[in-house]
Amino acid sequence: MAQASDDEVTTEGRQTSGTDDVSLGDHVRGHLLDRLRHTRRLLADGEMPHDLAVHQARKNMKRVRAVLRLKMDAAAIDTAEERRRCRRIGRRLSSLRDADVMLLTLQKVMVDAGARLPSSRVGDLQTELENRRAALLAAGAFDSRVIEALRSDLAAVIRDVEARPVPRLNDAILIDAVRTSKRKGCAAYEKLGRRASDEALHRLRKRAKRELYQRALLDGRVTMDLARQQDLDVLSAELGWHQDLVVLRAAAAEHNALCPDLDVQLRRQIRNSRRRARQQAARLYG
Repeated sequence: MAQASDDEVTTEGRQTSGTDDVSLGDHVRGHLLDRLRHTRRLLADGEMPHDLAVHQARKNMKRVRAVLRLKMDAAAIDTAEERRRCRRIGRRLSSLRDADVMLLTLQKVMVDAGARLPSSRVGDLQTELENRRAALLAAGAFDSRVIEALRSDLAAVIRDVEARPVPRLNDAILIDAVRTSKRKGCAAYEKLGRRASDEALHRLRKRAKRELYQRALLDGRVTMDLARQQDLDVLSAELGWHQDLVVLRAAAAEHNALCPDLDVQLRRQIRNSRRRARQQAARLYG
């Protein structure tokens, strides 16, 4: 008997390989609609502080895109238009979230550096970022035309998902689709080269998060390798920290606040984060 791989699956305690299971299709469709409708409420009802609503809405869009890709790979359903709209929604929500992330990253870098950073120059950068964030909050992060565009894109994606028939999926089809995402992660890892560029690491992060979100969707419905899911989470977080540091350094340079001490500190942290990320990626893809 062939040895089972770590991705061998069962569904709800039953071996279902090769058997269509409409409930899995319902699960995928329901997840998409829940995330999309939650995003619509976040951006409409004002129950949550605006910055937190934007953060959660962006996370929803990333997960929706990953599941739409899973749906395409598993059921041969063209979801390119829905994914394009979700990507556009995420980009329209990015300004406020980017300002928040840069402030949080700067604060952590300052804590890690202790007294080694000149407070006046770093303080000027922090003030600039706080002013940018305050302006975005005061403006609601976007004007009425952007709000209307967001609503239009969300409505179109919801309409398309609702209109499509429920895909007939089974465990083997879904596992193969997740393995497609894993292979794309491997390809991104192989393209890092000896000196991984910031762009190559960012691309690897996108591939890792896609596989992570797809596995998270199927967790509890299809038995998969939990250790790999945890490792993907660690890698995604490290690559996210690397990206945050790179963006902060670029912002500091843009505002003429990249003093030598701050530059040294940021370069050191970027280098260390890159090393940790490569080690983690080697365990997953090497």
